[in-house]
Amino acid sequence: VAVNQAMVDEQYHTLMHFNASSATRRGRGWALPAKALPDVLTVHTRAQALDAAEGPRKIALTQLAFMTVAEVSITAYLDLISDDPGVQSINRATIRLHARDEYCHASIAGELAESVCSTLDDEELRIFADSACTAMRSFASNDYGAWRSILAMEGIGSGDKMIDNLEHSTGSELLVQDFSGLRTLFDRLGVPDRIDFT
Repeated sequence: VAVNQAMVDEQYHTLMHFNASSATRRGRGWALPAKALPDVLTVHTRAQALDAAEGPRKIALTQLAFMTVAEVSITAYLDLISDDPGVQSINRATIRLHARDEYCHASIAGELAESVCSTLDDEELRIFADSACTAMRSFASNDYGAWRSILAMEGIGSGDKMIDNLEHSTGSELLVQDFSGLRTLFDRLGVPDRIDFT
């Protein structure tokens, strides 16, 4: 029941953020269609990982790893931006509501991962751990694709140069750096030596 409720919640979160984004665009008179922005880095990375996975078992373990990382670490990301005064109030309120659900989802995802991982052999556990590393890196990294698209749509000629400078500056690689929830979970799973938390 908890997993089914979490799946319903995820659809609601998408709707909440879509509505907040639409309200912001309407308020600014900005006719930016939702599809004008590229998919985020995590979506691309997950698709590549699934394409590279051979067979249904590896695909399932890759999906589990990405879901686990997202559900356990999303609260760190949401907390990072929910108190930022530079974020519009409607978006901060949406993020706070989203975060409340995600604190519950983290425990559900953790229990599910523990249940599955307790049945895995060493090779399967390695696949899960490697996929989790890939997911962590993509989820925590700064994603400049949307900003490049926005600056191009706004006709800012030096946009690419600004993004290039930011992307290659020291200390700009990871946006989310709080992996404490994942570290605790992976300690319980017995895979901490395979996970790079740096």
